[in-house]
Amino acid sequence: MDNASNNDTMMKVLGAKLAKERDIEFDPVDRRIMCFAHIVNLCSGRVIRGLSNGVDDKDDSSSSDDDTVAVASDPISAARIAVRAI
Repeated sequence: MDNASNNDTMMKVLGAKLAKERDIEFDPVDRRIMCFAHIVNLCSGRVIRGLSNGVDDKDDSSSSDDDTVAVASDPISAARIAVRAI
């Protein structure tokens, strides 16, 4: 599941229905499985935004001023830099 609040609501309703109608214990927080692909997408977006804003991690030997320029002009380069950073 992604971070949408309607998923929280659905899990709570499911837990209540299972408990009431079937006498099954169900913890809606513990049983919620976050979508790994969605989490990777959110993380890579943050990396791309950070690189686009000229934020440069000085400890990363693969980062350079050329990378920052590439991000601004070429989305493919931005994706490659993001993958390398992740």
